[in-house]
Amino acid sequence: MRDPGGVQLNQLAQNIRPVLVQPKLDVNLPTANLHPVLPGTTTEPLNINSISNVNAQVSLQLEDPNQSGIRLIPPDRPIDLVANKSTVIPVRLQIPAEANRGVNNLRLVLTTANNAIAPMAIDLPVTIKPTLQFSPTRIDFNSTEAGKTTETQTLVVKSDISGTAKLQLQGNFKDISLAKPTAIPLQVGETKIPLELKVSDRTSESKRTFTLVLKPDNPIASPITAKVHLDILIPLKRKIVIWSLLVLLVLLIALIVICLIQRKTPLELVEDFRTRDRLEGALFVLEPLPKSLEDEEISLTRLHKNKVYLSNLIPAIVATDSYLYTTSQRDRAQR
Repeated sequence: MRDPGGVQLNQLAQNIRPVLVQPKLDVNLPTANLHPVLPGTTTEPLNINSISNVNAQVSLQLEDPNQSGIRLIPPDRPIDLVANKSTVIPVRLQIPAEANRGVNNLRLVLTTANNAIAPMAIDLPVTIKPTLQFSPTRIDFNSTEAGKTTETQTLVVKSDISGTAKLQLQGNFKDISLAKPTAIPLQVGETKIPLELKVSDRTSESKRTFTLVLKPDNPIASPITAKVHLDILIPLKRKIVIWSLLVLLVLLIALIVICLIQRKTPLELVEDFRTRDRLEGALFVLEPLPKSLEDEEISLTRLHKNKVYLSNLIPAIVATDSYLYTTSQRDRAQR
C-alpha cells in the first residue's frame, strides 16, 4: 500500500521546485568599448557580456529619450543563451550626420521570449565627436625675405561647434612663428582666420614645408591640420655682407700662408710691396773723378725712389735732361 503522506510530500516538492529555480539574466557592458564616434558613421561592435541561469532567447531594443536619431543595428539572428554559459552579444549603432554633438544618453533593453525573464536595461552613453575642417588644406605663402612678415592668407575653419582653439606649427618651422595671436574663437559654421608668418632674420635661405595644427579646447574634438609652404629669401644687402666677409676670410688665409712661406710679417710684406719698383744698387762716377773716394759711389737703394735725374746726382758732368728710370727692383741705372 502506498503511504498517503508520501504522495502528498512528493506533490508539494514538485510545486516548490519552479519557485526555487528563478530565471535570471545578468548583463554587463565594459566602458572601455564606448569610444567617441563621428557623425554619419557606424560604430564598431559594442560587446555586451551576458549570462543566464536558464536557456533563453534574447532580443534588443534601443531607447532614445532625447530623440538623437541614433539607430540600433541588431544582430542578424536571434540571440540564444545557454544556461550558465557566458555569451557575448555584439551591438552596433548607426550615427546620423545631424546627431547632437557631445554625449547622448541612450538605454539598451534586453527582453526574452514570452518575458520569461524580467527585461534588463543597460545605460549606453554615446559620445559624438564634433567635426572641424580646414579650407584650403594647403597654404602657399610664396617667397618672403628673412626678418620680414609674410602676406596675409585667409584660412577658413568649418565647424559644427562653438568654442576656442589654438593654432600651432609642427615640423620644419625653425625660425618661423605665427605673427598674430594663436587663440582662435570658433563659431558654428565658418570662421575666417587671417594668417601671417614671421620669419627670423637669423634664418638661412631655404624652401620650407611644415604643418599648421588647430587644436580645439573641446576635449572630444580632434585636431585638424593643413600643409604650409614658404620660400625664405636672403636680402641683397645681407648677401653682399656675407660674401664680403667670405672674401676677406679667404684673403686672410692667403696672407697667412704667404707669411709662413716667406717667413715674413704682414708689415714686411707690405713694405716689400711698396718698394718693389724702387731703384737698387749703386752708380760709380768714373769721369770727372770726384774729389773724395766716398763720392765715387752713389747708392740708389738709399734714395728710396724709382726715378732720379742724373743732373741731380752729378750736376757737374750732365748738361742734358738725361735721367735714370727703372720699372723693377733689378733694373740697372742707365745714363
